[in-house]
Amino acid sequence: MNTLELRHIRKSFDGQGVLEDISLSVPAGSVTAIIGPSGSGKSTLLRCATALERADGGEILYNGKALMTMNGGVPVFAKGEELARIRASF
Repeated sequence: MNTLELRHIRKSFDGQGVLEDISLSVPAGSVTAIIGPSGSGKSTLLRCATALERADGGEILYNGKALMTMNGGVPVFAKGEELARIRASF
């Protein structure tokens, strides 16, 4: 099972696309590095993955539990106790 799955993540700021169709799977027990030049979206991707920033589209799953999914083209985020349980598993 993958600890973290990001599927087709999109994020823009003021109409400027920062992340476009980013997918990543991190298997349980592995170490993964995200590298790239300054301004390439590394920090934004991590902020979206940890729900510090809201992605505009895609899916985010931790241990198979949805932090963010899409419903009819609209992002839906985990709330309340479910969000607390997912964050506790980070």
